[in-house]
Amino acid sequence: MTKSYLPVVASALARKYGVRVQLVDHLDARTDGNTIILPAIASEMNPRLRTLLRGLLDHEAGHIRYTDFSVPISDMLNVLEDVRIERLMIQTFRGCRDNLRGAVEEFLIPLNPIKAASRQNARMNVAIYLSLYLRERLIGFSHVLDAPVKAWRRVTVQRIGDGLLRTIEDLALSGLQSAQDTWAVHELAQKIEALLKEPGTGDEEKTESSSGDSGNDQSDSQSSPESDSGEDEGGNQLGTGDEDGTDSSSSRDSGDDQSDSQSSPESASVEPGLGEILRQALLGEIAPKFTGDMILPRVKLVGQVDCWDPQEKGQAEAIAERLRHQLLSYFQGRTWSRDGNRRSGARLDYSKLSKLRYANPRVFKGPEIRRNPSAAIYLVLDASASMKAEGRLHIARQTTYALCRALTSGWQTEGILLKSVCFPYRSSLQLGLLFDSQNNQKPIPEVFASVSASGGTPLHAPLRWIGMDAQMDPNVRDKEKRIAIIVTDGMPNDINLALYAINFVHESGVQTYGIGIGVRLSHLFHHWCTIQDIRQLPGVMVESLKRALSTPALR
Repeated sequence: MTKSYLPVVASALARKYGVRVQLVDHLDARTDGNTIILPAIASEMNPRLRTLLRGLLDHEAGHIRYTDFSVPISDMLNVLEDVRIERLMIQTFRGCRDNLRGAVEEFLIPLNPIKAASRQNARMNVAIYLSLYLRERLIGFSHVLDAPVKAWRRVTVQRIGDGLLRTIEDLALSGLQSAQDTWAVHELAQKIEALLKEPGTGDEEKTESSSGDSGNDQSDSQSSPESDSGEDEGGNQLGTGDEDGTDSSSSRDSGDDQSDSQSSPESASVEPGLGEILRQALLGEIAPKFTGDMILPRVKLVGQVDCWDPQEKGQAEAIAERLRHQLLSYFQGRTWSRDGNRRSGARLDYSKLSKLRYANPRVFKGPEIRRNPSAAIYLVLDASASMKAEGRLHIARQTTYALCRALTSGWQTEGILLKSVCFPYRSSLQLGLLFDSQNNQKPIPEVFASVSASGGTPLHAPLRWIGMDAQMDPNVRDKEKRIAIIVTDGMPNDINLALYAINFVHESGVQTYGIGIGVRLSHLFHHWCTIQDIRQLPGVMVESLKRALSTPALR
């Protein structure tokens, strides 16, 4: 299943032609009425993620179908409008119920209300509670939301009191049941916010210094430039300060602050999607879960050192030349073919002269036709800390570089699209781009020499990227064969997650081959080989490449 169906489904659900769906590599789900932005989660890796993606799509399509985008946006309006449009979508499309419930379960249920309440003001607590309470009462998710609603109610009562909360519950329930459009929901949100502004509700906390909760209070108009940038040095757009996606107190993007009176027109025109309040207020609990298992890793260009060790480089160059010569005869045999026999021509095909007995004049050789191999090849270099042992990284670097050189040298390889990455690169959610034949004519040895071993082995990250890239890059989709070659020591952080990712790659039409550096890879790959030294590479890899390029493509 590819992502190409998403715009078609979105247009049908939203009852609007030409709705675009944009996948982004960070946690985001929203729409501006024309484009739906969704996180590029690897939904094919398991059914739970597939339901989540469908739920997000249904929710955002519901906003396009039912929301009036001319209405001024606020946090409370967003919560109430979310429930209204989900209720209408379920009434219109019964299949949306399971998808929306799956999205609610992923965003809302796992959160800890006691931990979250210590970070939020009363207004935010009420918004989160109403998000749960109204879905339970009006949509019918009581069997999954009963316990979370009770837990959040206890916390919210401590902040504003039981009497005021009951008043807000009754007002929100009756007002939302009778609301016919977004403007009616806007009036209801203003009434609730007016109640929360009364003295003694605890909402006066939002006027305090931003030092305690500046990253979570979305009404704070004094957010720092660092929080506005939304991206740290490691390329993490989730606003999490650590490279591995752990919690940080900085806000992800001040453009998401829908209650800030100084927000730009661009940010005000974009209606936040499902879980916007939770994504901003409780980012520390949501982000690690999503970035660790679902979000597509980012790819950054790897820098280069001044020079590569002459001996190591010379050995890699020699192996690349041996590989190229051994593959040359194979490519030449498959590149040139004759277009059958013809009635006339300049050269006779003596093997076909017997046709003249039967008055068949097709005895002349047809022209030779050049058909370049059509393949997309991914080369993945494991640069985890375990590769330091026994000089494995040196062999892996040489292997990856030699394969890149051999598969991009000469006109016989013009039909091969090659991409090479290393992992992890600066963080577990980031890959380093070593070579892309779409941008460079030949690999640069100093780039491969700059790869150093550090960090864990999140093998699922590059595999997930390969699966998504094979689906989304039209140049890759046009190739007859798609192959992934992983150079590793075979010790991933999570073997089950790695196997899920390998299956996802196969479902994306990509064959996988493993090269074990001193280890067996039978626990990961069906096709694999082991080398102890770079000099063994041509002997074990040529036949594997021939088999990969000649076997039927996975579709």
